[in-house]
Amino acid sequence: MSVTKYCCFLAIVAVMLLGGPRADAQLFKPFAFPPVTSDFQFFAPYDIDTFGGRPAYRTGWYGSYDRLYINVSRPDNQLVGRVGNRPPEELASNRLGDFAWGTQMEVGYVDEDRKGWAFRYFRVGGPNVNENDVVERLTRFTTPPDPDEDPASPPGDQNSQEFLYRAYKVQNSINTAKLSSIELNRTWLWKPLHNGGTLEPFAGLRYVQFTHFSRRQDYRRFDNAGVEIPPGASQADQDTAESELLSSDDRAFINEMLGGQLGIRWTKPYRRWNFYGDTRFFAFQNFQNWEQRLTETRTYYGGQAIDDIPTAIRSQRETAAASTNEFVWGGEARLNAALQVTRDFALRVGFDMVYFGQGVGRGMTVDDNSEDLLLFGVNFGATLNR
Repeated sequence: MSVTKYCCFLAIVAVMLLGGPRADAQLFKPFAFPPVTSDFQFFAPYDIDTFGGRPAYRTGWYGSYDRLYINVSRPDNQLVGRVGNRPPEELASNRLGDFAWGTQMEVGYVDEDRKGWAFRYFRVGGPNVNENDVVERLTRFTTPPDPDEDPASPPGDQNSQEFLYRAYKVQNSINTAKLSSIELNRTWLWKPLHNGGTLEPFAGLRYVQFTHFSRRQDYRRFDNAGVEIPPGASQADQDTAESELLSSDDRAFINEMLGGQLGIRWTKPYRRWNFYGDTRFFAFQNFQNWEQRLTETRTYYGGQAIDDIPTAIRSQRETAAASTNEFVWGGEARLNAALQVTRDFALRVGFDMVYFGQGVGRGMTVDDNSEDLLLFGVNFGATLNR
């Protein structure tokens, strides 16, 4: 079943719940949000009683925001070690990982019956780790044409804006990806434990999109007869080159995971500190789309003087696509410590770990669609009324 069909099904269920009989609505109000009430004294001092405690739980609306510094594991069968501007051939260890920055936000509420809803958004914008080779073009520098005259060279093939001379940045991806997640949970806050702590089980729906990018680029030179000149050839042989070719193999593996999760949250206040952690287990159906784009750009020259310009540029592009699906299971764990600065505002720091045990597409082909994925790192941020 496609993601669109799942969304339609969930929308129908929501409409049935909201538009049910009036008598039933009085008995079951899962979306009866409480009003936002506040005395707007966000910086009121935090009171600690004689015994160092605080209310066992808080009701009403709450929110939090965190920045994440997360390590993302590398895919299996990752090649590294470019030599002579050619694609890599050395197999790297997939146990290594690379760090990236992310964002985490949560908003929710707890009513007087200790029931509530929680919405969470989680995003990691990387990593973006590549091997880069800067390769000078056959003519290193091109004098910009007179704007009052017709350009004598193909548009867009002038000096590189990054290097200020004509060059290619030939890339080999090592670990390039991005992840985003949204979830909606129903929460139940149990009565406080004898030591002042609380337990809050929850269950809900979660959608995760993880996209893995792969890039393999290759740069070559040819003489006027179309014979390739090896990168290690002598300068005399290099001087015979009259055309160059940049080929790029770009692939994207898009994983769209939809399913349910169960978890529990533990909280323990102590004086100005609030220690808490949560763990959750999830199971998803992963709808996968694999895309490939092959691009070749060949540039022809009339000579190799310092100001010689390309006489022609030819580009060729081919695309391919495939889709499949997999089952994904995994879990997530968080542990945090928050310092209560004021009555409603706290600063916190903690540790996050997310693990997808199988079923994640991260390979160069559509058949490499059942790998694992591990993310772990630290978070730091702030909470309001939590």
